[in-house]
Amino acid sequence: MSEATAPITDLRAELAVARDAARLAAEAILARYGGDAEVRYKTPIEPVTEADMIADELLRTHLLGAFPTDAWLSEESADDPVRLERSRVWIVDPLDGTREFIARRPEFAVSVALAQDGVAVLGVIVNPVTRELFWAIRGQGAWIEVGTGLERLVVSPAGAATDAHFAVSRTETRQGHFQRLQHDLRLRPIGGMAHKLALVARGASEGTFTLQNRCEWDVAAGLLLVTEAGGAVSQLDGTPFVFNQPAPTFHSVVATNGRVHDDLLSVLRRPGHR
Repeated sequence: MSEATAPITDLRAELAVARDAARLAAEAILARYGGDAEVRYKTPIEPVTEADMIADELLRTHLLGAFPTDAWLSEESADDPVRLERSRVWIVDPLDGTREFIARRPEFAVSVALAQDGVAVLGVIVNPVTRELFWAIRGQGAWIEVGTGLERLVVSPAGAATDAHFAVSRTETRQGHFQRLQHDLRLRPIGGMAHKLALVARGASEGTFTLQNRCEWDVAAGLLLVTEAGGAVSQLDGTPFVFNQPAPTFHSVVATNGRVHDDLLSVLRRPGHR
């Protein structure tokens, strides 16, 4: 869907509700952080905890309570195909980085996005441990709140991929997915997709990427943060991200400060690197 078909309305009310809901979910997660989390597995490689489920219910109650005609797409909720008939859908990962939460690494986050006609128009990410709250509204910039402070996010000014540092999945690194890239790129293994995208948006990393499938809820809020902070995002083949799809999965994710985007894509597309 083209940008011209996604009219942007006044989203101040949505932002207020999303920020409050994300903060509540973050507090609920933090209350269970550092303890003995009861872990079960949705699949052999996908853990879920009580914190995931409680955060999901809090977000759903507050967001749909305030906007009952909107649709819902969350990692921890059964998918309802009625969302495909709605113009607006909340795309939520109540605890992005569950492995980090279990391992007691502060690289997890609550991720909330609102998509309108396939385009992400609002995004909120909260790190429960640091209490940093990131938010963006399409066309209005990206921001970080810590306490009572508010600061605009700006991507890194680095201009060459060879000088850049890229945040990549700790799990994918451990599995050997990036071995052939070690000679071409400076890679820093970090957990949590939303966390990595927030690092790019605030200029703490020049980019992040994965050549593995990622779901809409993993990236919807973070990709908006990056673009509103001045960066660039795409899939490996250059195609843009369209949200609220029947199969809510992207085959790859590349997000950078924009200046190194084309160079990074060139490296990732070389034979043998995929």
